[in-house]
Amino acid sequence: LSGIDEPTRRRGRADASQRDCCFDVWRHRTVTMAAPRALPYERRVLRHMLESCDWLASRGLGGLKKLRELAAQREANDGGMGHPLVTLPKGWARGVPLHGAAMNGHVATTLPYLVETLRVPIDSVEPKTGNTAAHTSVIWGHVPSAAYLLARGARHDLENKDGLTLAPMARRRQQRLVAGTEAERAYYVRHGVPLDQLVAEGERLVRMLDGVEAAGSFDAWARPRAARPIVAAAAPWFIAADRRFDLAVLRAGCVARDIRTFEAAAAPAKKGPSKKKLAKMVAEAEATARAAAEAELRRADPPLAIALAAAGLEDEHFARALRWLNAATVDDARDLDRNEVARVDGLGSAERRRLWLFCSEAAAKRSEAVDAVQRAAREAVATPPPAPTRLDPRSSLALHPDLPVGCFELVCRFAYSARRPDCSGEPVT
Repeated sequence: LSGIDEPTRRRGRADASQRDCCFDVWRHRTVTMAAPRALPYERRVLRHMLESCDWLASRGLGGLKKLRELAAQREANDGGMGHPLVTLPKGWARGVPLHGAAMNGHVATTLPYLVETLRVPIDSVEPKTGNTAAHTSVIWGHVPSAAYLLARGARHDLENKDGLTLAPMARRRQQRLVAGTEAERAYYVRHGVPLDQLVAEGERLVRMLDGVEAAGSFDAWARPRAARPIVAAAAPWFIAADRRFDLAVLRAGCVARDIRTFEAAAAPAKKGPSKKKLAKMVAEAEATARAAAEAELRRADPPLAIALAAAGLEDEHFARALRWLNAATVDDARDLDRNEVARVDGLGSAERRRLWLFCSEAAAKRSEAVDAVQRAAREAVATPPPAPTRLDPRSSLALHPDLPVGCFELVCRFAYSARRPDCSGEPVT
């Protein structure tokens, strides 16, 4: 170093000191990232149990038995072989997330068990996204799951971390489904995803949540719609109350008129339509069913290029031949006959046969669908309507004027019993 001047020597020492400082910072960051603060063993055990229960809840009926067994445990370990058991906190099962069961729409198995038996808080929030179980149901497009949670007290106006409540989230999901590109639709078709069914279910979900938002609560929206299938399944106590009210009105009328005997009157026989009118009705029903089936088949058809590739006809000359025959869609290819395909230039005899098999298979698919719906339409028209239900004489006891009111109330509750479950519970921390 004797040949180096003093300024250069000082600059070298400064660079070396800076490198040492940078290395210390890098080493500190490496150690910090590689060795995060470990959770206490008791917390790891609790997290393992909650995640296991959430996974079992997502399995529906297949995981319900094991879920009950896990929820009843008072001691557990973190899943490691030979690891020690620790005592779980009291009421730990009320911290099981609802998202797995809501995501898969298990409204008849694990979701009622978590909400009504374990009393898991229905508006528990997923920390990362701020989504409740109702948000999860909307994301996956499950109308029964969302209705079930709302009927049991889930709030429709809670926002997640994106600032979305249930109705705006459903509208955004529906817009993305409808405005999908052709590539996205082709992806759905390749993987067997029923896109039209998703769109239709999404429309139902949007209508329900818009109605709940406009009414201010699920109860206010559902009460005048008690007989609708989605409301009757999610909140059967509304329709049960309507039936009890109807029975009370009928009894009041019987008491006012002092009716004491009830006889089941025979249903009057109705004369059916004439043969000419019946044939006309059948023809109209068949034509309507055929048009509906063909329209549904056209909506479900993939783009022509994808259909050709799926049939092993991905070479360009097959698509060129169909364009020459003015067939731009799969439905156009169904209308081609054998003579038209035989006149195509640029294809060998074997290739013409493969192209004709593609067209004939598409036409056969349409014929099968049309035949099925026309058969159902003919049966629906030809089948006479069911006879009206008459009063069973054994039910006259409930309407008898001498029956005490208290006994009548018991009969009503027994005949139309559906209680609102108590799903209240303090939040789990």
